[in-house]
Amino acid sequence: MVGGYEYKKGLWTVEEDRILMDYIRVHGKGKWNRVNKVTGLKRCGKSCRLRWMNYLSPSVKRGDFSEEEDDLIIRLHNLLGNRWSLIAGRVPGRTDNQVKNHWNTHLSKKLGVN
Repeated sequence: MVGGYEYKKGLWTVEEDRILMDYIRVHGKGKWNRVNKVTGLKRCGKSCRLRWMNYLSPSVKRGDFSEEEDDLIIRLHNLLGNRWSLIAGRVPGRTDNQVKNHWNTHLSKKLGVN
């Protein structure tokens, strides 16, 4: 409970995604703390923002990483270390979370890095 308000946690439903996308179509991105007041969605503003940025936004690339993306991430990681936001900013269409997860589950193992 935050500020006397009970927020839902866990997996998002298709209906919640639709409500959030409808809100963004009408009101635009931002003012995330208003989403639950306007829509009745029982998610906090931060959760709504992250859902949009990491999953629902049409600018987010889906699917497997290409060999070119892998090479770029490896080169950038050698320069920047685990600074995922900076790395993702140079990998078009990929979020910092996608890049970090891809590094941890695939690339670090492939390179034998811990």
